[in-house]
Amino acid sequence: MEVSRVARCAVLALTVLALTGRGVAVGGGPHAYGELFQLGKDAYLEEDYQSCVNLLLEALQSQRAYEQLLLDCRDRCREEAGRETLMLDDQQPDELRVFERLIRQTRCLVQCQRQRLGNHLQEFYDSAWADEEFRTRKPYEYLQLCYYKTGEVQKAADAVFTVLQHSPNSEIMRENFKYYTTMDEVDNANIVSMERQEHTELYLRGNDAYESGRFEQVVRFMEDALDSYLEAEQRCRTLCERHFPQGFNPDFVANVANHFAYVLRCKIRCQDQLSKVNGNQLTDYLESHFHYLQFAYFKQNRLPEACSSVASYLLFRPEDEDMLGNKRLYLKEDGVDESSFVPRPDIVEFAKRREREKKLDRYILDNFRFSDDASKKKGELGES
Repeated sequence: MEVSRVARCAVLALTVLALTGRGVAVGGGPHAYGELFQLGKDAYLEEDYQSCVNLLLEALQSQRAYEQLLLDCRDRCREEAGRETLMLDDQQPDELRVFERLIRQTRCLVQCQRQRLGNHLQEFYDSAWADEEFRTRKPYEYLQLCYYKTGEVQKAADAVFTVLQHSPNSEIMRENFKYYTTMDEVDNANIVSMERQEHTELYLRGNDAYESGRFEQVVRFMEDALDSYLEAEQRCRTLCERHFPQGFNPDFVANVANHFAYVLRCKIRCQDQLSKVNGNQLTDYLESHFHYLQFAYFKQNRLPEACSSVASYLLFRPEDEDMLGNKRLYLKEDGVDESSFVPRPDIVEFAKRREREKKLDRYILDNFRFSDDASKKKGELGES
């Protein structure tokens, strides 16, 4: 069976991408995700589709393992560096103490990664060129075509669906997905994303429970979804503290500011990345948990939790008339007054952090400019 005309265009588009992209095989053995990804693309161009599948799956596994290593090392080193007594612990409010702490943390990070990766450490550093490709799920675009060529069309549909979860407006992927769903070999009911997001799965279960009036399950699923989201957001933020594709700039302060601005934008973007449900961007994703929870708690006659959920929601949308109406209704209940509406402490801190970061980000956008497309891509700041 032949791929549709649009799908054939996808093959051509990927061929051009592979020939003109910046991926270059790095030295050493095929251990790091960057090299494995490049080898997978090479296998695709050579029409060695089974090797393409195997190498791309290895690349995805390697990238996930490396990210977990980074998370483990950063968490450990941040904690260890925070406990160490500073050599310059003279309580002087100068930048030396700040940088001593960073230097100690960096020493720990290098040691931690070297212990885990040994002689392959540089290979993973050299894989940084592929980070954006993995973030936008580019490996799955190749993988779906190689799966198709090996006759594994159910997995091809899964791979396309995985891309669409991140980029729902990709016309080529939408056409390919539509084509796969018309094939007899594909069970549409069992098409799944290959990039599992626990927090959205729990959120959808909570939504289903809400629609069917199972309010005890709403509480369980939404509380778990909230915890899972906050954990995923922290994980995403930690991974932002990595390679910075900076061009040459000899100025120390500018380099530090550029890198900080790059990391800040990445951390802010985490919330949008994690707020996609079935390919749809939910602008109220975090606070909507509290919409479900306040009603579910109310239906279980758990008024303190319901009031706290209302207050937590209003931190993000203080003028939401529907929620303000709920608050007025709860105030009519026995034992409820204004003091009952106390938002959760962790959500208060989250909201404060988000507002402070966005305020600084707006300042950067208002007072600096990007000199050209190349520097914009690298995240370099220029004078406005």
